[in-house]
Amino acid sequence: MAHDDKDIDRYFSDPDYRKSKSRVKPNARKGSSSSNKRPSFIFGSISLKWTGGIVAFILLAGILFIWYLSLGLPSIDELENPRTDVASLIKSREGLVIDKFFYENRTTVPIDEISPNVMNALIATEDHRFYSHWGVDMKRMASLPFYFIQGKFQGGSTIAMQLARNLYQKIGREVNVTRKLREMITAVQIERNYTKEEILEMYLNTVEFSNSSFGIEAAAFTHFGKKASELTVPEAAVLIGGLKGIYMYNPRVRPERSLNRRNTVLDLMHQHGYITEMDRDAYKAEPISLDYHPPFRAGRESRYFGEYIRTQLSEWLTQNGYDLYRDGLVIYTTIDGRMQKHAESALQARVDSLQPIFQREWTSRGGTYMDLYWKRFPDFLDSFIKESQSYRDGINDAIPVSQLLDSLKSNEVFVD
Repeated sequence: MAHDDKDIDRYFSDPDYRKSKSRVKPNARKGSSSSNKRPSFIFGSISLKWTGGIVAFILLAGILFIWYLSLGLPSIDELENPRTDVASLIKSREGLVIDKFFYENRTTVPIDEISPNVMNALIATEDHRFYSHWGVDMKRMASLPFYFIQGKFQGGSTIAMQLARNLYQKIGREVNVTRKLREMITAVQIERNYTKEEILEMYLNTVEFSNSSFGIEAAAFTHFGKKASELTVPEAAVLIGGLKGIYMYNPRVRPERSLNRRNTVLDLMHQHGYITEMDRDAYKAEPISLDYHPPFRAGRESRYFGEYIRTQLSEWLTQNGYDLYRDGLVIYTTIDGRMQKHAESALQARVDSLQPIFQREWTSRGGTYMDLYWKRFPDFLDSFIKESQSYRDGINDAIPVSQLLDSLKSNEVFVD
C-alpha cells in the first residue's frame, strides 16, 4: 500500500513521470480493441457491398445473355414441326415426273428408302460417336484446343448440330460463340424430341449437295440417275464427301478433288469398321462414274404443259393455302409421257424448217442474226446461256461471270 502511495505522490509531483505513465500503447487503452476494430469493420462492409454488387451484375448479365440466346432459338412448335421446302411434282399417268416446281430442288424420302451406305458414310465422316452422345460430343469439343495448338483446325459439330443449323434459320451461320451455343442448345432439344433414326432421316432430306440438289434423293438422281436406296458405297462416299464444300468437291466441276475427298471418306469408313480393308482398296481403285441429270429449272416457267398445270391450279392453291413451290404437292395428270416424247420429237423436226422464217422476222436489213429480238429482250439470251451446260462448266473463281457470258455470246456456233 506504501508503494502505491509513493507512486501516487510521484505522479502528481513529477511531470516527467506523469507524462511517461500517460503514454500508453493504443491497444492497451481501455476500450481500444473496439475502437481499433471499427476501421476494419467499415472496410469489411464496403467489401461486402462491392462483392454483392459484382455478384448481382454477373447474375443480371447472365440472365440478359440467356434471354439474348433465346431470341435465336426455335420455338417448341418449330422443334416439333420442322418445316423444309419440298418440290412439287407433276406426273404423267404412268407415274413419270415430267416437271417440278420448287425454290429448293428437294424430294423427301423415309429412312428405309435411303441406302445404309449413305448413313454409314455420313456417321463415319461427320460424327462417328453419333449413337453414344446426346447432341453434343463433349470428347470432341474437349479435344479441339489441342488440334488448334497444332494448327489443325477442325469442326466440332455433330450431325444434330448441323441439322439445327440447316432447319432453323434463326440460328444463323456466323462464326461466333453465340451461334455455336444456340446450335448446341437446339441440338440437345432435337435429341430429346427425336430418335437417332429420325435425326438421320431429317438431316439427309434437308442438307444441300452439289449441283443445286437438296436432300439425298435429289442428289442421287442428279449425280447418278438413281434413287437414294440404290447408292453404292463409292457413290455414297462421293456425295457425303462433297458436304465439306459443295462447290470445292463438286464431282462434275472438280473431279480430281472430289476423287481425293471420296477416298478420304472411304478411309474413315474403314477406320470405323463399316467396310473391310480389301473393300476400301477396291473402291478407291474405281473412278467416279457420273450419270449427270441437270436439275429442273427453278423459279421460272418450265415446259409448256407444266406452266399450263400451274395456271390451272393457281386458284385452287390460293383457296386452300398451299404453296406450289414449297409444299411438296404431287399432281397426277392424264398426259401420256410416251406420246409426249413422240410429239416433242415431231416438233423438233418441224422447228428446223421454221428456223429460217423466225430468223427473217427478227433480223433487220444488214443486221446480225436476231438483233431486233435481242434489243427488245436484252436479258433473254443471258438467261438461256445461264441454263446451259457450257455456262455451268465454265464457272470458277478465276473468271468473272460477266466475262464468261461475253465469251459464250461471242461464240456464234454456241449461240445458234
